[in-house]
Amino acid sequence: MTEPTEKRSRNWSWSQLLGAAGVALSLIFVATEIQQNTDAVKGSTFQALSDARIEMLMAINDDADLAEAFAAWQSRSDDWSSLSPAEQGKVRVWLGAYFAFLDNAYYQVSLGALPRSAFETWMMHPNDPAFPRVGEFVTLLSSRFTPEFREYLEAP
Repeated sequence: MTEPTEKRSRNWSWSQLLGAAGVALSLIFVATEIQQNTDAVKGSTFQALSDARIEMLMAINDDADLAEAFAAWQSRSDDWSSLSPAEQGKVRVWLGAYFAFLDNAYYQVSLGALPRSAFETWMMHPNDPAFPRVGEFVTLLSSRFTPEFREYLEAP
């Protein structure tokens, strides 16, 4: 009588082992799928943000008035009042849109969906000598940014 019980016990152990192996393989498969999906989402996020940035930069290229206003704003050493109201409006709207884009990109960095290096290359930082007037704009509209992005902008 001992022998059939022993045989049943051995069969049960093999079936448990095969079941556990099946579960382990399933978990590995699911983990691989999740990683591939994560990579695809990161790629889509990067592409969407890149496309949005290109569109915004092309707006300056395609709109002579905006290009002139932006160049005038960057080249003048005095304050906003040196620009005409129309120039101020164009520059503020464009910069507002661009910094909203940057605020979103910064959020994507915090989620791990966008590499920080990409964000840094897109950034018009207030301390960047290439964009000497950006600090004025950031000061003017910083209350419209998320607290995390504002903190990033205010860091030295």
